[in-house]
Amino acid sequence: MLSYKSRFEKINDLPNDLPIKNGDVIRQILTRDKWDVRPYREKKPYGNYYKPIYNLDIVPHTKHDIEENVDGKRSLFIDTKNADIDENNRPILIGNELSKEPMIEKDQDFLYRGISNGEFQNIIKTGVIQSHGDYNFENQSGRTYFSTDPQQAINYGGTFSPYQYLPSFNNPGYVIKIKRPDNIVIDPNDSPTEIGISNPIDANEIVDIIRLQPYAVRSGEIELIPEYWGPDRGEYVEGMRMSPIPYIGYTRDSLDILKHSSNVNAMIKIASNLDNNGQYDIADIIDTMLNL
Repeated sequence: MLSYKSRFEKINDLPNDLPIKNGDVIRQILTRDKWDVRPYREKKPYGNYYKPIYNLDIVPHTKHDIEENVDGKRSLFIDTKNADIDENNRPILIGNELSKEPMIEKDQDFLYRGISNGEFQNIIKTGVIQSHGDYNFENQSGRTYFSTDPQQAINYGGTFSPYQYLPSFNNPGYVIKIKRPDNIVIDPNDSPTEIGISNPIDANEIVDIIRLQPYAVRSGEIELIPEYWGPDRGEYVEGMRMSPIPYIGYTRDSLDILKHSSNVNAMIKIASNLDNNGQYDIADIIDTMLNL
């Protein structure tokens, strides 16, 4: 917490009509089952004319076995099954459930993609790997990016993510590994380690899944200050920001979790398998079902 936190009082919620400029990130935090917002309001603004500053503590949406430690600055949340704290209030990994090491090595015949829990669940649901391109550069539109370097993929799926997508206790990050396709066309604008693939990729191409599981999280903070001059007058704008800090452990998830995506692809195949009369080909349906 900031040193001037004594100027603030905790409130239950931000005002519904608070005009926040570019407030999409705040709204994403408030609507996701990943982070919670603890809002504070300035007790007495300077003079009657001035509006109060709001300060938002960004804390993980907690689950069972999560313990909060307050050291006078930013709260540290600990998953007590997998972590403890040392004498300097720093988290340390304990037990055998998570590894300190990434558990994945570079192999030139494979590609790696770091993803959020939301994208991973979408892969299971749809049976395909395909980026929506929310954070692609303009020249990367329409492509799903992989890395030749697993550490780079770990960064993208972990602490390099935009802070509203950072891994949290019940929303970890992931690194998926696929066999490098033969027909990749490398865009000259891509970096040496980043490869964009234009076509959707079947989830069955995934050969390894590494879960990036936080065992501790240091809370973040956002300051909302009123704007009195210029084009944003009357709105609240983001002032100081400190992102939450997840401390990541690693574990390998079973490929069995992708079975649902295999069934989805099979159903799509069945649904598109009509004969010339617009009827389903029963023999092909039976063959598809036997191979689920």
